[in-house]
Amino acid sequence: GNHSIFAKELLQALRSNADVLEGPLLYSQVARRVKTAATRLGYDQTPEYAPINFAGDLGAPFFFRPQA
Repeated sequence: GNHSIFAKELLQALRSNADVLEGPLLYSQVARRVKTAATRLGYDQTPEYAPINFAGDLGAPFFFRPQA
């Protein structure tokens, strides 16, 4: 489907992951790909990795695991 650059790269990183993936590592993979893709299209896009404000997020790490 038609996803944003960020969503496309996030989904690709999650789908290609074969092990437990920590949030900061996922962020670094996705951010690098998003910046590269956006530059090719002639604009700047830089994702951020930060606590989710007003959602009770205390800054604890996220872990992503592949579906069984």
